[in-house]
Amino acid sequence: MTAETRKDFNRMVGERIKAARESIRLNQKELSEQLGFKDRQTLSAIENGTRKVSTAELLSLMKLLLRDLEYFTDPFRLVGEGAFSWRAQAEPEVLNAFEEKAGGWIAMYRALRAELGELFNPLVAQLGLSERSSYEAAWDAADRLHQNWNLGETPAATLPGIAEERLDILVLFVDVRGGVSISGAACHLPEFNTILINRREPDGRRAFDFAHELFHILTWQNMQPEWVDTDSPSKPKFPGSFVGLAS
Repeated sequence: MTAETRKDFNRMVGERIKAARESIRLNQKELSEQLGFKDRQTLSAIENGTRKVSTAELLSLMKLLLRDLEYFTDPFRLVGEGAFSWRAQAEPEVLNAFEEKAGGWIAMYRALRAELGELFNPLVAQLGLSERSSYEAAWDAADRLHQNWNLGETPAATLPGIAEERLDILVLFVDVRGGVSISGAACHLPEFNTILINRREPDGRRAFDFAHELFHILTWQNMQPEWVDTDSPSKPKFPGSFVGLAS
């Protein structure tokens, strides 16, 4: 393990310790006392990745925070990171379980890409739209993207490729089994974005859902979507302005 890899690993472990601590509403002082640290600065250094956690300390943390070893050390997990927006009709526990699975796919992609030395694009494309924008402005933005990306008469055929190649978005067409009603999702990470689409849906529905999720990705900074996208009539349905890209 190189020095840079060790640094990344220590930072990952520290961030997960912080996420687990906050999930049970412990502050640094309280957890430091339970670990037997003289001050909270030691725990702060562990959580920000500047101090390596020892084996004995990690075993204590597993007991105190009620987490298994893989929670802290498995790079193929998203823990305390990644914001999802689901287009679905499902109970929270069902979405939570599928989100954990999807997070594993996304984390694996990130880890393997880093192992290959492939850098993520530091520039993330965003549309200049907000909740104050008009419906016509959203339609105009979709029309301009159609022209700029040369999507042609059937944008749905080329839009996923455009998202991958030009926007560095991870596109996953996944199997959703067991009668779970999940059409798609968008996931935002600092490094890159992901769109997941249920490959078992009809072609037209998949194309519509893809355009819908792409809209959320392109407006995430100004209009972060809800965890579950219910298409509430009380909110402007700007994603509908992208329906032309799904044809």
